[in-house]
Amino acid sequence: MKQMILAATLVASAGQANALSCLFGDAAVAYTQAQELGADFQTAIGTLAWDLPADQLHGGGLIMEYEGQERSTPARFTGDIISADGQRTPIDAAVFVETICINGDCGYAYTGFEMLTFLHEGDAGLVMYAYPCQSYPTGVSEATLATVQSCIEGGPCDGTLSWE
Repeated sequence: MKQMILAATLVASAGQANALSCLFGDAAVAYTQAQELGADFQTAIGTLAWDLPADQLHGGGLIMEYEGQERSTPARFTGDIISADGQRTPIDAAVFVETICINGDCGYAYTGFEMLTFLHEGDAGLVMYAYPCQSYPTGVSEATLATVQSCIEGGPCDGTLSWE
């Protein structure tokens, strides 16, 4: 039921956001979006590798077969979990990337670059939610790390917004 409500909300918000452009790259907004998907997440930086044949990918991302397509796609995430005390714990784990494809966009999950993401515990293991119009930054700058570390520690959770 939670996924159906989330899907309906994302479809509605993505349609509205498409007209206004989506907000991307704000670590504080991304952290808040992750909290809204469930408090049981780990903040991570690293790279993604799809467990799919190349003909199902384009430019490192998922290919949309039809409007509103929901996908749960196997992948591997390699990087570090960032904890509240600033420690980093290496991770190299199988994940399922959950997404809904809207307006030609299947979310922010791509191979080939370091990303900030949030890994949730799911019934079948780790889940990375990658929906269109999420704010998760691509690339990991010192400013992004400082903002997300403050959010993790319960300090001020705000940052500079950027529009694309």
